[in-house]
Amino acid sequence: MNNFKQILFKLVLILIFLIFSFNPILSVSTNETECLDNFVKKFNISTVYNSYCINGLGFRCTGGGGAVEKISFFANPFTTNGEYVEPNDLMCLPSLQEIFLYDFNASKDLIYYKFPTVNIYNYTNIKTIDNSLINGFTELLPNQSQSYEISSDELKSFTLKLSYLINVQKFTLKGGSKIFIDCDCAYNTSGIYELNVEGAINYPNVTNLVKLIAQNYIFTQDFLVSSSLNFSTSPKYGQVTAYHSLDKVYPYYGHLNQVIYTFFSSARYLAPSSIIDLTSFSFFYLTLNDVGPEFQINGKFPFIIAGNKYSEVKVTGGNYSVFPDIISTINSVFSLKNSGLNLQLPTYNGVNKYSIDLSNNNLTGTIDKSWCRASLNIANNSLSGEIPSCFACYLADPKVYKNFIGNSFSNLDSNYKCNTFKPNISTISYSSSSSIRITGVDIGFDPSYCIYQGSTPDSWSIISVGFEYYLRYEIANFSNLSYFDIKFLYPAPSVTYTFPAIPQAPTPTSVKVINNQLIIPGTFFSSYMGNLIQKVLVAGIDCNVTTVNFFSLNCTTTSPLPTTSNIQSLKIQTGNLTRKAFIKTIDGSLNDVLCTNCNDNNQACDMSSGTCYTMCPNDCSGFGFCNNATGICDCDPNRQALDCSLPYIECTANTCGTIILNSFCNNQTGQCQCDSTHQGSDCLTPLVQCNYDCGSYGNCNNQTGQCQCDSTHQGTYCDYPLVQCLNNCSGQYCNTYQGICYCDYDHQGEDCSLDYKECPIFDFYFCNDNGECNFETGICSCYSNSSFTGSDCSIPDQYISSVDPSFEEGGQAIFNGWFGDIHSNVTLIIGDKQCTSIIFNSSNTLTCNAPAGKGIKNLILSQNGITYKANNIYLYKNNNKLLECPNQCSNKGKCNTTNGQCICNKGYSYFDCSLLSNDNGNGLGESNTSGNNNNINGTKNPPSESIIDENKGGANITNQEVNFQIYFESLVELDYSGSMVSEYSLKKNWELKKENNHTSNKYNFEQTIQESCLILSTIEEINENKNLEFAGESFQLETGSIKFTISIKNYQYKNSLNTLKLNFVSSVNQLPTNNENNCNEKQTLITANENLSNFNYIKISKNNKVLSGRFINRLISDGKPTFLSTSIINNTDSIIVSLSLPHFTKECIIDPDFSVLLEPDFSNQCDSNSNKRSWLIPITVVLPVAGVAAIATVGGLIYKKKFIENPLKKKLQSFTK
Repeated sequence: MNNFKQILFKLVLILIFLIFSFNPILSVSTNETECLDNFVKKFNISTVYNSYCINGLGFRCTGGGGAVEKISFFANPFTTNGEYVEPNDLMCLPSLQEIFLYDFNASKDLIYYKFPTVNIYNYTNIKTIDNSLINGFTELLPNQSQSYEISSDELKSFTLKLSYLINVQKFTLKGGSKIFIDCDCAYNTSGIYELNVEGAINYPNVTNLVKLIAQNYIFTQDFLVSSSLNFSTSPKYGQVTAYHSLDKVYPYYGHLNQVIYTFFSSARYLAPSSIIDLTSFSFFYLTLNDVGPEFQINGKFPFIIAGNKYSEVKVTGGNYSVFPDIISTINSVFSLKNSGLNLQLPTYNGVNKYSIDLSNNNLTGTIDKSWCRASLNIANNSLSGEIPSCFACYLADPKVYKNFIGNSFSNLDSNYKCNTFKPNISTISYSSSSSIRITGVDIGFDPSYCIYQGSTPDSWSIISVGFEYYLRYEIANFSNLSYFDIKFLYPAPSVTYTFPAIPQAPTPTSVKVINNQLIIPGTFFSSYMGNLIQKVLVAGIDCNVTTVNFFSLNCTTTSPLPTTSNIQSLKIQTGNLTRKAFIKTIDGSLNDVLCTNCNDNNQACDMSSGTCYTMCPNDCSGFGFCNNATGICDCDPNRQALDCSLPYIECTANTCGTIILNSFCNNQTGQCQCDSTHQGSDCLTPLVQCNYDCGSYGNCNNQTGQCQCDSTHQGTYCDYPLVQCLNNCSGQYCNTYQGICYCDYDHQGEDCSLDYKECPIFDFYFCNDNGECNFETGICSCYSNSSFTGSDCSIPDQYISSVDPSFEEGGQAIFNGWFGDIHSNVTLIIGDKQCTSIIFNSSNTLTCNAPAGKGIKNLILSQNGITYKANNIYLYKNNNKLLECPNQCSNKGKCNTTNGQCICNKGYSYFDCSLLSNDNGNGLGESNTSGNNNNINGTKNPPSESIIDENKGGANITNQEVNFQIYFESLVELDYSGSMVSEYSLKKNWELKKENNHTSNKYNFEQTIQESCLILSTIEEINENKNLEFAGESFQLETGSIKFTISIKNYQYKNSLNTLKLNFVSSVNQLPTNNENNCNEKQTLITANENLSNFNYIKISKNNKVLSGRFINRLISDGKPTFLSTSIINNTDSIIVSLSLPHFTKECIIDPDFSVLLEPDFSNQCDSNSNKRSWLIPITVVLPVAGVAAIATVGGLIYKKKFIENPLKKKLQSFTK
């Protein structure tokens, strides 16, 4: 690498020499010159950069004052002087706008420094002091940065937090590796519109980046396939480019986003489960390179694509054994290059304005002429036979020739002689005066071949590829021209033809007769032989055209011409326009006298004398004599009409009007014809005219005088379409004006084919307005969150959210929840005994007389035929009985018999006072490196560190080689039988919303589940002892505790009978160690003590360190205290406490607490066995759950007062799972 840098540096030297030789050098102000001189001297590059403001060298300066706006420096690879670039090195350039630094050492400050006027930063191959980029970015990048590009060997294996890029519009990271992109920005707070990352391992969720337009990623082999789901968050109209490792095969994910415009990927994909329909997608450009042989379905192309929706679709590197139908339907640039097509090239049934690339396959057979409707690249296949002339005519163009190489065509020749090229050009009257239209045969696929006055078209539109184009020349004004020339570069050799700007009848200027040949110069003849129909008729004799162009015509008659001196008629037809004249046909005669007073409508010029004659219509059709003085035909006796074209036949005498009344003789047929008021064979039936026009879709019924419409229209005037209804409305009424069926009361549906049945009505509403009616079956589907059920959704779907139980002797018990206002056949069973005297105080509260009992019981409430069961929710109260404390507080404390809690003597802790408390420790993010860390025995305790786990939203407590983790794992919804309905992981997607301050030391996180369920978590350090009361129970939070609060709002149950379970994880693991503490090493031990007084306890022990958890068996549900049931699952290094939450609608609060301690035989010095002691690091957890809200509090190691009073620094750390 260093050799490469040295070679590059030498090339820069040569470049500078050349630039100095040819570029002007602007002067730089004295201060800025001194600034740049200091910089190049500092980094030993003064021999390279000794003059500035040389644009070719990477500098840009303003004129006049010579202020430097752009710098571009390469470091000296031979020696760097050990210096680092610092902001002060460049702050002396007050007008600097762009910085480009290559291969320099840089200070950390430079990476984040915002120069006042700089908006483009490029730090390539940067090395920082102390490898400060080894953990990625830790501060905001410079504000108002249009572009920020960086590369460094330090940027490996880190998390790129996009919140640090919010001030950058375009961000580029090159040369990275194993980079996890974390979009931790709040909604619409980032200005980034282009994100380019090389070495990424995931797609970020970019929902909050509303300004983002372009994403470009080069992924490593460590790509996280699960992150492909985030592809769906790419914004509308955006662009995504992704390069994957071709050594792996990935599931295709492009179908997950329907709104982006451009998707480019290079990746091998697995076969999709079914054909992917992209018809509704917004892709304009879709390019999938190197998709691999598996990306197909039974050999078929795996996409359905709308015919004219895309601008470009390219899929290469596949393996398809079936020719894709899409090729005949798509109308965009399309490529299946190198796609394993090993079959015969079929005919082409589509029309594509753009190119189709089928190169580098193994197609066989010949190219059918149907492919002339597409611009085709068929190179490097196994085709043979002749290339159709539509392509062959243009083989002289190298761009066309290369599209057919690599086959066995018999006419692949760049000198191919084209005889089929027949262009036709006309102006476009309704468009710009600079536009023309070209049509014809074999006119090619590139309109730029058409040259007007030396210029190619400035733009063109493809109407029908290979057959019709619209061309525009900015220099042209065709409306002012009679005709114009177009030069065609191809087919070779080039040719120039003249075309009329406005079609006109052919205009001869003279006619010379030589040996039955006519030589006719003039204008507006056919542009070339075969362009337009070109006919000549002289003296009634055909004259076959032998040569023609726009300015002349030669022809030879099929029989000798008259040799008299009389004038003869001449008719010249070009296309559908005709010119008539008179000439003398004596051999050698020259008719060149033009008439000045003839019009083009019905007059003809005698070109031998210049006399203008009036022409008779159609030359009297050959059945009469034309009077050229008047232009009137004198028809033969058996002909009639102005041009003598109709026969004249007399009717039988005395028939019309006498024998056949109401008739007259039709002399064209010789038959009697009824007059205008009668009809029928005998003309006796009156003919009634309609009083209005029946239009194009009807005829007048002359017997009724009404319009009779065809089968597709209706109305008095037949001017309304007749719209058929679906299935003729199944016999019901069809509104044929709208095509809509009107069903009777018992039917419904678009075609009235479905039965209509009303659902039960309660309080004037279908389904009590608490459900949805299926009008086909007449059955209600009650809403899951309505708390009603039954056939009409009027029966309460009851549940119990909290209980105020009776004493063990029995008596009044109060139950809160939802019970409704309808109560039939009510029973309430506690355990296996009935509760009597049930009274419903409201729809939310009931009381009853509970039977005597003790312990924890299930509840079964039945009413209205519905049974609800709540497990482990009823705990009988002890009436004035004293509660025992665990292990009698180990004789190191007093027992509070009211709640069964030990009040430990000073220096002791744990639920039974069996361990010594630790009087030192560190709060969130603080490591204990100094101060008095002695315990009560006078020995030093090992320092501990408590760190917020930003990824899991929990806390980590590390003491020597032992690390404890505490976090909320998941929220689970359970149905009536206890089976899981839904599970939501709470370990990910936490977003830090607010940082700590010196007063509260709080950290606020949030995440969202379902669509609108917001989960809030607050972590707070307790700076002084606190006595708290929760659900009637009192407890203490010690100094240094860390309090977790989790709040879950707007949770939507799948069913009103369902409940929730909150899983709380406590785990331990051992960190790498230098074995200085090996005398304390012990296996992990996990124990649980349940139902000790009003609390349950858990204990995790590792290497004589202990994590203890205490759970109060009470919670608050919808504002009411009730019993909390817990269950515990032990794993090798963790324990999961499942907190069973009753069904509630507003709020539920839970309240456990934790502690970390040492075993009694812990040794702080492994070379001495004399200093063994047990000590406590209290961690208290309080779990209030709001709307399913839970608060958990975990305390870190207790500080001595001097450490607590010092301001805490926040140190967030994301932990790898």
